[in-house]
Amino acid sequence: MYPSDHRLRDPDGLFCSQAGAGVFSAGAGKSTDIGSRGDADATIAACTKLIYETPLGASQAAAYIARGLAYETEKDYDRAIADYSEAIQLGNKSALMYDTRGRAYLYAGALTKALADFDKASELNPKNPYAAVPVANLVLVGSRSRIGR
Repeated sequence: MYPSDHRLRDPDGLFCSQAGAGVFSAGAGKSTDIGSRGDADATIAACTKLIYETPLGASQAAAYIARGLAYETEKDYDRAIADYSEAIQLGNKSALMYDTRGRAYLYAGALTKALADFDKASELNPKNPYAAVPVANLVLVGSRSRIGR
């Protein structure tokens, strides 16, 4: 699971943070919620800088996750998937991480990879009541593509 408030800050005051459930922010001296304001560019810039300046580990993984969510906000699913994959390589192998990457695969149209990630998320957290929702969406998408819709 993501930390409830994980903030990375460099000496210039630039930060890239995760605060709470899905609120991601970046900027210089002020928090920007990209979910409501659409300021993904600031998040991408801040997280990119911190990724290159932060030692490998949980902090760098958090920056990849925040940047991946910003890319996803911009509908740049290939870059989001790449960042989520980096976070997984750095040790964030949580059900939420696989679910997040699975969602990006789904939006990118990579249905087989999406299903594999959703299955992994369900395996890691079998009691998650929301685990079936993305799989159901995948079934619907697959059914519609077979019938020409």
